[in-house]
Parts: sequence; C-alpha cells; structure tokens
Amino acid sequence: KVLMLTSSVPAEGKSMSAVALATSFAKLGQKTLLIDADLRNSRLLTTLDLPRYNGAGLAGLLSGQSDSIDAETTQVEQFGFDFLPIGHTPPNPVELLASARFGQLADQALQHYDQIVVDGPPMLLLSDAVELSRSVSGIVYVIEANRIKLRAIENSLNRLEGAGAKVFGAIVTKVPPSSAGYGYGYGYGYGYGYGNAPAEA
Repeated sequence: KVLMLTSSVPAEGKSMSAVALATSFAKLGQKTLLIDADLRNSRLLTTLDLPRYNGAGLAGLLSGQSDSIDAETTQVEQFGFDFLPIGHTPPNPVELLASARFGQLADQALQHYDQIVVDGPPMLLLSDAVELSRSVSGIVYVIEANRIKLRAIENSLNRLEGAGAKVFGAIVTKVPPSSAGYGYGYGYGYGYGYGNAPAEA
C-alpha cells in the first residue's frame, strides 16, 4: 500500500514515474496520495505545474511543526490524486527520514487512502533513501536507459535489501526508440557512468 520510487542518481525520470504511477492507481478507482519525500532536491511542484507551497508539508509533519496530513495535502484534479509537498527544505533530511514518524504518518494516511506513492530521494552516496525504505511496503527502482552502470544499480539494490527493504521491480525510462524491440539485458551497455543527463529529478 505504500510504494516508494527511488533511482541511482537524479534526472532518471523518478518523479515523472511517481506521477504516472499515482495517476494509474487513481484511474483504477484507488484513492491515492502522492508524497514528495525527496527532501534535498524536490522537483514535484514543477512537474505537477503547481504554485509555490508555503505550508509545513512533509518536512513540517516529520519535525512536529504540523500534525495534520489533511491540512497539508492538496488535490491535483488534473491527475485525480492528492499530493503532499515537502514544504520547506529542512536542514537535517536524513534525521527526519530515519525517524519512526514517517511510518506513523503513512499509517495515518492509510485510514483515508487506498494507495500511497512516495517520490523518494535517489540513492547517490547518501542514506536518505535507505532510511526511508524502512517505513514503506516496498521499492520500485527507476533506471534511465544507457546511463548508469549495472554494477552501480546492483550496489544500490543490495544496500536497500540489506536494510530490509522489499524491491518489487523496476521502471526503465527514456528508452531510445531504436532499442524498443530489444530485451533490457541486450539493448543497453551501461558504459556511460554518472552525470550525463541534466540535473533534475
């Protein structure tokens, strides 16, 4: 009921995939909440074309500045789901995500929602995503075609599984049309390393 999307690095299409997944659940008749939990580098307000948010948001809920999810969520009528922004960027993201508070908030939200989709932070070299993974049902890993070396992906998945996370599967994004007819293992070489795409979520 609580799915978190993460990726190896920013700009792999993670946020767009989270929006697409939440939209799909909503179209299936599931009351859906999309949570922006990329506390260091959020792009969801831009992705959803929403105005600047001045409320407490997720960061405020995690830090105790707010105690009402309902007060912090907004309905995105265009896509059919509700949205919880991060609020203001906190100075201590990993501490907030490592606390038990996120799991408590998710349990509270599930009293009103059928499905929760979490746009989580990318793995990078930080522990934000690993800490957050302890409070969700499972992980969907987002992979941009032709960008990240397979070994880096395997290392990230091992970190998540080592923390007890359940990885449900992966979404491959930005697949070149010329590769659409090939299997995942045959079409991509992962020879490009990090940093070849624009720095966006």
